[in-house]
Amino acid sequence: MNWSTGSFLVWLLALLTAAGCVSFQSPDGDLISRAPIVEIGQPKPQGNEYILLVRAGKEVPVKLSVSGSFLSEEGLAETKVKLRQDLYLYKYWSSFDGNHWERSHRMFDALISAGLEPEGGKVDIKFNKVQ
Repeated sequence: MNWSTGSFLVWLLALLTAAGCVSFQSPDGDLISRAPIVEIGQPKPQGNEYILLVRAGKEVPVKLSVSGSFLSEEGLAETKVKLRQDLYLYKYWSSFDGNHWERSHRMFDALISAGLEPEGGKVDIKFNKVQ
């Protein structure tokens, strides 16, 4: 299966929506000085207090899995995408400069569609920066 660069959105959308038990308080101004910055592809530090940095132009590996009780065989697809600009992620907050933070859903608009066609399964993901 050949997945478009939009497959990155599955990973990012899951990260951005996994805020169930996280506080709704925005990160304070000195977050950068307290939390380590980890670039995508580096080992995860101990604990959950770190900022993930995705640099513009760097290849980001993305995995998409298809599973469930209705399937007799599950699937996995891998692709790589690149961002147009640096992106800092902290829990469900995002920043383009590491200093000014917004809730991720206010910075990005994601549209995911999936279905079956005569050619097979199709997943389309559109990921846009909110203007």
